[in-house]
Amino acid sequence: MASEQFRLVIGSEERRNKIEHRLDTGCDQLVKAYCGLITLWPWLDGIV
Repeated sequence: MASEQFRLVIGSEERRNKIEHRLDTGCDQLVKAYCGLITLWPWLDGIV
């Protein structure tokens, strides 16, 4: 019985880590896109 609950805790811990990892990578992508936009902005501004 105790091992069953322990397994549930471990499972939810792993799931939470996966979700956090996904959020981290998502934030990384946003930051990269934002930095790219800032870098390209003067160039884009020159075209328009």
